[in-house]
Amino acid sequence: MTISGSVLVVDDETDTLNAICAFLKKFGYDAVGVASGKDALELLKHQKFNLLLADLIMPKINGIELIKAATKTGPHLVCIMISGKGTLPDAVEAMKAGAFDFITKPIDFMILKVVIERAIEVQRIKEEEERYRTILTEIQNCFFSTDIKGTITFVNKSLLKMFGYDGPGEIIGRHFREFVHSEMRDRIWKEFEKAIDTRIFPENIKLAAIKKDGSKFYIEVQARPFYEGERISGVACVINDVTEKKQLEDKAVEVANKLQTIFNSINDGLAIMDKDLIVKQVNRYRLEALGLKEEQVIGKNCYKVFQHCDKPCEICSAQPVFEKGEAVRVEKKAVLRDGTIKYFDSQGTPIFDNNGNVVQVISSVRDITERKEAEENLKNSRDQLRNLYSRLQTIREEERVLLSREIHDELGQLLTGLKIQCRILFNGIKPEKNEVAAHIDSISQLLDKAIDTVQKISRELRPAILDDLGLLAAIRWQAEEFENRTHIKCEVTMEREEEIKIDRKTSINLFRILQETLTNIARHARATKVNIILKEKPDRINLIIEDNGIGITEQQIANPRSLGLLGIKERIQFLGGTFSIQGIHGKGTTVEVSVPR
Repeated sequence: MTISGSVLVVDDETDTLNAICAFLKKFGYDAVGVASGKDALELLKHQKFNLLLADLIMPKINGIELIKAATKTGPHLVCIMISGKGTLPDAVEAMKAGAFDFITKPIDFMILKVVIERAIEVQRIKEEEERYRTILTEIQNCFFSTDIKGTITFVNKSLLKMFGYDGPGEIIGRHFREFVHSEMRDRIWKEFEKAIDTRIFPENIKLAAIKKDGSKFYIEVQARPFYEGERISGVACVINDVTEKKQLEDKAVEVANKLQTIFNSINDGLAIMDKDLIVKQVNRYRLEALGLKEEQVIGKNCYKVFQHCDKPCEICSAQPVFEKGEAVRVEKKAVLRDGTIKYFDSQGTPIFDNNGNVVQVISSVRDITERKEAEENLKNSRDQLRNLYSRLQTIREEERVLLSREIHDELGQLLTGLKIQCRILFNGIKPEKNEVAAHIDSISQLLDKAIDTVQKISRELRPAILDDLGLLAAIRWQAEEFENRTHIKCEVTMEREEEIKIDRKTSINLFRILQETLTNIARHARATKVNIILKEKPDRINLIIEDNGIGITEQQIANPRSLGLLGIKERIQFLGGTFSIQGIHGKGTTVEVSVPR
């Protein structure tokens, strides 16, 4: 067992031995005395002492031999040599053997007390050092220490493993610069010298190191000084292998550089902003498009640098993203610094943190000025075409009216006159002229057919009933005509019997749409029944035409050669209404038209 403050005294002079033991016990030390080196070594095998006081000159085993043997059995044992006849060479020899101090006889006990106290304190420090050294050797963290000149004085097992060495002897005594990669060696040494001089050590030092096999890897070093009194006596260092971290960082930098390259190569204006709409990043295209430099934009409110406003824009694609948590897209107009007006398609896309909160927004802006101008030009062209179509339809209807009247009035009157003349001739023929009378009667019948045909053509060109009695009567007349001509049953449903009040343009176009739809049913539907429904609302008129035929297909609806449908669509656009057509295979087709009143 270990006895704190225990002292083993060895002297072949009994009086001296007893006096020393009595003195030590007086001051609280546990003193054990033996008269020979042999007895001392035997006792040291079974009991641990803090201190050994040994006489130099003893039979068989002298004091120097005893100290050498004793320190092997207990490396932390502190030894003091006592001699009455010792010389300076003896003292030097004793120190070389491991003695802490050398005391001559006759013994000055007060000096002996001071030396023993100091020796036991040294022994305690040695044990503490050994205990901490054992801990540092076994811990998982890589640890080493150096003196103030950079020479390595201690390494633990983990560091040996990290650097690929077998034992501490391969490292201790070498300068730490030998283990630093050549590209950083001089810089790290200068930082080390500066830290020793200023007593200011950096928190973390990242550097490239070299293993035993010559391979390069990356470490992070935490260095702290340790002192003897007020003087720095060395540096303790803890090392972490950050090679994987460094590789990930390098990869992250590589990815970031690629993303930055992509960010700058996109031909849309991009900017990243925070919740306060402060610009954090902007790409080259957006800067060039607005004639700005990066330092004019970064750290500024987007609405100030992009829109020259003192507050967020009324039409903004970025701010609503933080509220909605989803992408927002708008079109906006911007006035550049030179007064040029530009139109942009702007989209804000959220950037989320790990908790799903929107922390930033990517604002993408595309210059659509040319597109807007093209759309405006196209709109103007369509308006012009629509106006032209409207004018052509008006002229066409006017010509139909004129032609219908001319056919009805002029040609109808001529045919009627011929009919009368034939009847006069027929009545004036003598009975014996039966053959002539038969020819005249035949001509009269042909004239009747011609008059019917003229009236039919006149009605189809412009039914007088549409102008005289209105849309409702015209629809009923057209349904009856369609049923008589095609033998397809045609029913008309109206919410009211009295004529509805709509303008002449709307009335004509709805009637023509009905005619075109019935023509398509007769040609393609294979229907046996048609329903015509007219619904009146305060602000709209709805016309629905249903049949029970084979049903129109999506391909037929989308066919650009379906001129009848195109004509209907043009009329509806002209009226500012809506048009839908839906077919169900084997069940029929429904056409629905809705126009404003």
